[in-house]
This record gives sequence, structure tokens and C-alpha cells, in this order.
Amino acid sequence: MAKPIAIPTIRARVDPLEELAKAEARLRTANHVPNYHRAAKAMDDACDRVLGITAQTRADRLAQERAADWQDNRERRISDAVTHIETMETYRHRRVLPGRPYARKAE
Repeated sequence: MAKPIAIPTIRARVDPLEELAKAEARLRTANHVPNYHRAAKAMDDACDRVLGITAQTRADRLAQERAADWQDNRERRISDAVTHIETMETYRHRRVLPGRPYARKAE
């Protein structure tokens, strides 16, 4: 028996604005979280196609955003640590932790 011949299908070039409209409709009708995330990803991709953003440009932009987020998170963690140390110094003489106002003092 001969193998069937694979006939390549020619995909019509989809209009980016039409794709964007479909993605927006999917986003509006998403009924639970996984569908919403898929629809949001499709919406992002459609927006990139309309704006002419390539995958490499998007990857570069994402790397820059992550680097900025990492720096912001690092600064926030340092700030939180300093605040925690100052709070512990304030409450050390009472031996009562700040979140437990009814705790007994250690004798």
C-alpha cells in the first residue's frame, strides 16, 4: 500500500487587526483562569504582530523588565530587613513581639 502524499497546505496570511479582534473576543469570554491566561497570551502576541515587534525584541524587553523587577525586589527586601531589625530593637526591652499584644512577658 502506497503512502499518502502529504500536500502542503497554504495558510492564508491573517490580517493582524482581525487576529487582534479575535483575541480580544476570546479574552472577554474567558470563563476560568487557564482560558484567561491563554487568551491574554494570544492578545499579547496579536498586539506585537500589529505593532511589528519581533520575538527577539520582545525577549530583550522582557529581560530588561525582569532585571528592573529584580532590582526593585532587592531594594524592597533590604528595606524590609532594616525595618524588621529596627522593630525588634524597639520591642526587645519588653520581650513582647509586635504581632502578639497579649503575649506574656518573659520573666
